Amino acid sequence: PGGVWSIEDQSLSTGARYFVGSGVTGATDATTHGDSPDHPFATIDYAVGRCTASQGDIIYVMPGHAETVASAAALDFDVAGIKVVGLGWGDTRPIVSIGTATSATVEFNADDMWIENIRFKGTIADLVVGLDIKTGCDDLTFKNCEIGGTSSAVDMLIGVTIEATNNRITFDGCYFKEPAGGEATAAIKTEGAFSNLLIKNCVFWGDWKTA
Repeated sequence: PGGVWSIEDQSLSTGARYFVGSGVTGATDATTHGDSPDHPFATIDYAVGRCTASQGDIIYVMPGHAETVASAAALDFDVAGIKVVGLGWGDTRPIVSIGTATSATVEFNADDMWIENIRFKGTIADLVVGLDIKTGCDDLTFKNCEIGGTSSAVDMLIGVTIEATNNRITFDGCYFKEPAGGEATAAIKTEGAFSNLLIKNCVFWGDWKTA
């Protein structure tokens, strides 16, 4: 309702569809937006908050979208059962810049989420953690995402940290990048015992001190 006419394969999901695109004129975080690529939300964080848990909602992040995470959990994936899909390829893929403060993070706080084709890039020197996966994130999948710093002086000390007691976390086709010469410690760091961590088809390009 209120959106564009579309034909979709309902075998994917019967949940709501939302659009995010900071580059679209008039993009706004308001309930009057988000149902159409012509009137998208301005931020992924707001779109996540509009989702309903476990009904299969899908957020499409449009090509060229740019979002800045300036503090801890300023972008929080905290609604179970959602899928967030970045559209575009190459440099048009959506980018989430994590910086301003070294304590800035993207957090994950719910089960059954799928994150695809998003570039998560550190934009401040010695960012402590880029992606922080909290306890209670079973069945979390990262597909074709990019995670890392932008230069030897602008780095993520830890790309991804995973708290204990999670189950079935997958990194598939992801690209971890940390240019040589920085202070980075680990691309992926686990904080305790959990089950079924799967890393496949990934590329690790960079310099991590103890990983």
